[in-house]
Amino acid sequence: MTLHLFAVLLSLQLTASPAAVARASPGSAVTTQDASAADEDDRSPNGIFTDGAHGADGGATATALGEDSAAEEVGAVPDVDSEEHADEQEMTPDATRSGRSRVGRLRRNGHYLVLVPSIRVESSFGVEFGTSGRYVYRPPGRTINMVLLSLQNRVSTKLVQEHELILRLRDLFGKRELFLFDARFIDDPRFTYAGIANGERLTNVELEEDPYYRVKVRTFGGRVGYQHPLWRSGEALPEWFHSSILSVIGTYRFEMDMASFREDSMFAVEEGAEAESVRRSSLTAGLVYDGRNREVSPTRGSYHELSVEWAAPWLGATQTWGRINGGARWFIPMGTDRAIMALRVGGEAQLGAPPYFTLGQFGGIDAFDGFGGRMVGRGFYRRRFIGRYKVYGTPEFRFVPLKAMLGRYKIDLGINLFSDLGGIWDRDVERQAGFQISGGGGVFLRLDDFFVVRTEATGSREGFQLYLATDHAF
Repeated sequence: MTLHLFAVLLSLQLTASPAAVARASPGSAVTTQDASAADEDDRSPNGIFTDGAHGADGGATATALGEDSAAEEVGAVPDVDSEEHADEQEMTPDATRSGRSRVGRLRRNGHYLVLVPSIRVESSFGVEFGTSGRYVYRPPGRTINMVLLSLQNRVSTKLVQEHELILRLRDLFGKRELFLFDARFIDDPRFTYAGIANGERLTNVELEEDPYYRVKVRTFGGRVGYQHPLWRSGEALPEWFHSSILSVIGTYRFEMDMASFREDSMFAVEEGAEAESVRRSSLTAGLVYDGRNREVSPTRGSYHELSVEWAAPWLGATQTWGRINGGARWFIPMGTDRAIMALRVGGEAQLGAPPYFTLGQFGGIDAFDGFGGRMVGRGFYRRRFIGRYKVYGTPEFRFVPLKAMLGRYKIDLGINLFSDLGGIWDRDVERQAGFQISGGGGVFLRLDDFFVVRTEATGSREGFQLYLATDHAF
């Protein structure tokens, strides 16, 4: 975690020189923050990175579309010539010819480039090591990233590989629209399949060590999409509400799963040979409302989404299925922005003949694993409970007792306490998982309100899990 945070600080130092930060106007200060934070993935959802991997990027894209540029509203454009002249006065002649000077000029022209190492911990993956590279282009004086290109690569100690390419093109036609392009490949030799709506008590050790629950899965695919704003809040509302936006989004997703498994495994008994190769191509249409005061680690506001997804052979899918998904989040300050209560609820219903991988996810604008894993159902093994009908809820208290400065960067140290609740059912099987509950807490570091590193210890009736990730669960 220390290595990751240090690398991020170093990369941010390269993208924004202290002299430029000190001279930044209010509009340009927000610009610097957004460049580093846009689509922080492992997000969040609409994670879209995520982590995103989550995933995680729906909330990120909606927020970016909803943000107004202070420079645009007042007609202010940074004076590039005067800034470059100021840099030359502060530096020696040799320094003006240095790489740092060239990076500073590149930043002022709207180009940002960051490369950082990353570490993530989850028992089903082991310890994941990788790199995350990100390029952003935003014209001077604007807060909207017109181009964002992100490449993430991870390999774990349990030989799980995750590789993802993300491209976002915003506001090309001046309508606050968004074009999305994603591609990903996952090689998981330790995919765990515990059965549909299986409420039998299984320890984390059993799921990891018993080959009866083990499947090898390779998944590759991609997504294209378009998001367009329908409504934006007016200036008569409170200041923190100004970024509120309602958007409509449509995506086409192509994904293919290739599984290999033992003949005596649970997967072979329940899914059979037909599940060796499954295509999950689908169309998704949805609405996204984003009223958070910021995308990463919000302290007030709300975020809601509703979507319908449909897969059929004419779209490239192996079988016909669909799902309806909805989710809501609220962030409520408890008298101060240092202490907030974060709440989320959601659920979905899957119809038709959904494949096994879909049963282990919550859909939406960006799908994420559950119930069980680092996003929802913390304390249970990844995708521990699967079924067609799922609901979840999480109250989480976050408190920041310590604020400090590290150079020119603000560092917040916080703690969190939470509980994850979920209900999973499937009408086609006799056994029912029913409601599950887990809980725990941890600590997190927040850098300049746009980057979060969290570590959590969580317990459930089936064992304990330790997580290290670069985002909040929501």
